[in-house]
Amino acid sequence: MDKDLMWKFIKMLESHEAFLREQGWVITDPYSPAWWGGAFTADEVVITAVLVQLTRWKRVEETLTVLREQALNDLPSMSRLDSSSVLRILRHINFKERKLKSIKALAYLKKIKGDDILSNTSELIGIKGIGEETALAISLFAGNVPHIPISKYVSIVGHRLLGDNFYEDLSEAVIGQEPQRKLYILKMMYAGLTSLGKTFCKPSIKVEPMCRSCLFNRICLYYNIRKNQQS
Repeated sequence: MDKDLMWKFIKMLESHEAFLREQGWVITDPYSPAWWGGAFTADEVVITAVLVQLTRWKRVEETLTVLREQALNDLPSMSRLDSSSVLRILRHINFKERKLKSIKALAYLKKIKGDDILSNTSELIGIKGIGEETALAISLFAGNVPHIPISKYVSIVGHRLLGDNFYEDLSEAVIGQEPQRKLYILKMMYAGLTSLGKTFCKPSIKVEPMCRSCLFNRICLYYNIRKNQQS
């Protein structure tokens, strides 16, 4: 990956802040939980990170609004209330019973170990129902651990846009950066690549990427190589 290309991508993301906000991302202070859909607290990041698995973000936002209205938008409150009452609020969430069990397990661990659990990826993965991407997302956006979650969107879009050595070069690019700057870069890259994948890049063998309408095709290696081959 050309590191200059990465910085260009970040600059373009900054200029398309409205696009990121439409996808549920808020560019703000690197340590703020608000990056994650405007979350008020780290607990909201955790709760919605679990709920959004195999569920549309819009439904998760609507559910979070109800949780806030009923003062259930934190781990202790959700774990104290009887499951049937919480499940009624989660009625539009897919696999709500399993996800509630995961949230309650997280609440228990946080009660014992405090906020440190939010940055302990291996322990998060050990909770049934929490996979690697969710654990890494929680530790990045709630625990402020400087790494980028591995996902289909990030991997495929990163390689298409920025080149084959995307992960390795990104790791090198953040080495030596101040902690605050490092977090900013990683959160911006994850938000940007995920949003790009969902809206334009469509990393599926059944769906053709929407390269011509993509906001970032000017710098995309994949698009420009294909364009040159067709000309």
